[in-house]
Amino acid sequence: MPHLLRDARFACAAAALALGIAALLPGRAGAEARPIPSGAFAFELEIVVPATPERAFDAFTRETLSWWDHRFSENPKALHFETRPGGGFVEIFDEAGNGAWHATVITVDRPKRLRFVGPLGLAGSAIEMTHTLDFEPVETGTRVKLALHAAGEVQEGWPATVEGVWRHFLVERFLPYMVAHPK
Repeated sequence: MPHLLRDARFACAAAALALGIAALLPGRAGAEARPIPSGAFAFELEIVVPATPERAFDAFTRETLSWWDHRFSENPKALHFETRPGGGFVEIFDEAGNGAWHATVITVDRPKRLRFVGPLGLAGSAIEMTHTLDFEPVETGTRVKLALHAAGEVQEGWPATVEGVWRHFLVERFLPYMVAHPK
């Protein structure tokens, strides 16, 4: 008799699973899959800042709130990079700890390289962007070179928008910040 009870439970579980799967099939539930535009793009940008690679790297990763002006919160408590593999590019909104994880750090070689992956402002979209920043000493300071590679959901105009936003960050925000704060 116990095996009949076990078999009955199995039959009920199998029936419930089958009904659940059937509900997920197209036309059976309220949601239907829709195609999204996909593609890839890449670009490189570089600037030269009047500071050592150590200073430039630290200003980029630790003083981010001072020059990075695209945020989810109007007045975030913190915005910085956790400079360790597996760390994040983190925005903390308030004392309660609410916030956003903009990207995951995958490579740190201070003061030479910072690499992170994440959608940044395109959060919620199926896009993966890899950002590599190299900090190279030159005669007049440090060359900061960004190489960006993106793949996944790519809406019309996104490549130009992303490049324009990075140009804004590096040329219009970070460079003047470094000129004003070279040491």
